[in-house]
Amino acid sequence: MVDLKKISGKELAHAIGKTPPAITYMKKQNAKEFQLLKLGLLCSKLGLDEDDLVAMYNLKKIKLKNVDLYEDD
Repeated sequence: MVDLKKISGKELAHAIGKTPPAITYMKKQNAKEFQLLKLGLLCSKLGLDEDDLVAMYNLKKIKLKNVDLYEDD
C-alpha cells in the first residue's frame, strides 16, 4: 500500500507535468500552491471528488458544533 502521507516531489512533478526541480522551487517559493497540489494528488489517489470533500467538511462542522455545545456545560 502507498504511504499517502509521503508524496515525493518526483511523484508530484510527474502528476502535474513539471520537473522535480520546479516542484522544489515551488515548495520553497509558494508553499500554499505546493500544499494545494499535494492535497489534490492525495484526493486523486484516494478517489475523492468535490462532493466527498464537501461531505467531509460538513461532518467536521457538525462535530465542531457538538464539541462547542458540550464545552458550555
